Amino acid sequence: MSLFLKRTIFALYLVMIILLAVFPFSAANVGALNKMYVLDFRMDHILHVLAFVPLYPLAAWLFRPDSLKSSIILLAAGLLIAAIAEYIQLFIDYRAYNPADLISNMVGVFAGRFIWIFVKK
Repeated sequence: MSLFLKRTIFALYLVMIILLAVFPFSAANVGALNKMYVLDFRMDHILHVLAFVPLYPLAAWLFRPDSLKSSIILLAAGLLIAAIAEYIQLFIDYRAYNPADLISNMVGVFAGRFIWIFVKK
């Protein structure tokens, strides 16, 4: 697959994450997700995890970390993106920062890292 296509896919994924972070979901009546539970986990937290699972595999697919150091840097970058996606909500009137969402975002990044380890073998 061409580098251009890989970059495009990764960029579209990042745009989707940013849009999900700033879109006024409370106006879209999705607050019901806060009341839905799956195995004692709130559905919105599960969706946060699932949204960030692809981040590390897509980044690794594009940047091809070839050492432990580059893998750690890629993981740190993923965690930073996950944190920024939640942190920017502090500055948006119709969104709310939630530490549990931040943790869910980061769990998704770690889950993506573990999936990449097993898929790459």
